[in-house]
Amino acid sequence: MTEVSDSSTKYRYGFLGRLFGWKVEKKKLKGAGITETYQYKYSTSRFAYYLVGAFSIIFANLFWKFKVEGKENLPKNMHCILMPNHLSHLDSFAVGIPLYPKRPIHFIADEKLFRNKIFRRFASHANVFPVRKGAKQVHIVKYATNVVKYGGTMLWYPEGQRHKQPWLNKCNPGKIGSGWIAIETNVPVIPVFLRGTEKAMPVGKPITWGRRFRSIEIVVKYGKSVYLDDLRQLPKSREVAQQAVDRIIAAIEELRHEVDRNAKVDRK
Repeated sequence: MTEVSDSSTKYRYGFLGRLFGWKVEKKKLKGAGITETYQYKYSTSRFAYYLVGAFSIIFANLFWKFKVEGKENLPKNMHCILMPNHLSHLDSFAVGIPLYPKRPIHFIADEKLFRNKIFRRFASHANVFPVRKGAKQVHIVKYATNVVKYGGTMLWYPEGQRHKQPWLNKCNPGKIGSGWIAIETNVPVIPVFLRGTEKAMPVGKPITWGRRFRSIEIVVKYGKSVYLDDLRQLPKSREVAQQAVDRIIAAIEELRHEVDRNAKVDRK
């Protein structure tokens, strides 16, 4: 009979470990994430995109009231980046619905959402691609840059993630990666201000229409292109990228002030 050796098994604390069976646990190798295995494409199913868009418009206008301003600030072609504040998972739909169907948009979404098979199947046909929070993924930046360079419209959140405290009525600090994209693409960067999506789908809570249908108003205001030409002429650096995203956040805040001023005038 062949004896089986346990020499490959390692124990902690020497003799005591062998006596009580305190084995050294092998570290599990972490598999590749969604962003490493996802098949990025510059164009997806146009039919599926329009179908999802049509359904979204019907659903959104049934549940909520939309107030849209500033569409005249958008360039006539599809060559731009939309950068809104981020309050809810509904933000991408809110920004894209007023532009449907003339301007198909490429959206970013948290990698965690792509772990759901249904969402992943839907996303692959609707111009949605995954981004991992807090990770420095150069290929994502390159992909986003190429989408715009080849004539697409990109939606990118300069804050990087949803604002967990919308009642503070201000944006989170912008992420440097957003500044890099704004400079690298060399296309108009359109600031967008959103309000109301945090009520329609608050962070950590399900979707709602309020106390009654269409009792929640969602404001979408598109601003004028942020001036970045002077920064694009400077040598690339973290400081330059930070200045770019700071200008974008400041432009969003200016749109916030405009919406607040108009709301006060309407009340009078």
